Amino acid sequence: MESQSKSVYLRGAENGIVLGLYFCVMFIAMVAGEKFVLPGLLSSVMMLCVPFLIYLFLRKTYIEEKGYTIYAALWMQGIVSFAGAGIILAVLVYAYLKWGDPEFIPRQVALLIDVYGNNNAPESQKLVKILREMQHRNYYPSPRSIISQLIMLSIFTGSILSMIVALIVRTRKLSRKQIENKH
Repeated sequence: MESQSKSVYLRGAENGIVLGLYFCVMFIAMVAGEKFVLPGLLSSVMMLCVPFLIYLFLRKTYIEEKGYTIYAALWMQGIVSFAGAGIILAVLVYAYLKWGDPEFIPRQVALLIDVYGNNNAPESQKLVKILREMQHRNYYPSPRSIISQLIMLSIFTGSILSMIVALIVRTRKLSRKQIENKH
């Protein structure tokens, strides 16, 4: 008796847990990168590896389904993965900004002022003026507004990335061995 295949939503949710933990490690490395070079570099490398991780998730589904998974289903699996991952990451980021390091955002604003303050381009000077006004008024985004934007950003960028990766997965045909292989 052949087992029933998983829905793209269940696969996406399972992938979302893995991707969410991956994003959490990436965030921790990024934060540690403030003080040490190596974790910051690791965070950047991890960011570049996200499309390959999504490819592995979607390709696995495509192979397990013997090449019958339609494009829209692969795309939806990717979107669900990013939605779940964004929520997991948001919980960590919220806790970090609220209780772990409430001065993180003001520190980042000050860093941006230093970096862009040395650039004489008019756009950079406009940005510096806005950032200095934020600093002067102590008007920083709240952890709640940051995580809501983070979740929306994760879903939006994940949707675009999944759209492209799903197309790549579908264009790579399966070998005879992959089609005949039983799981």
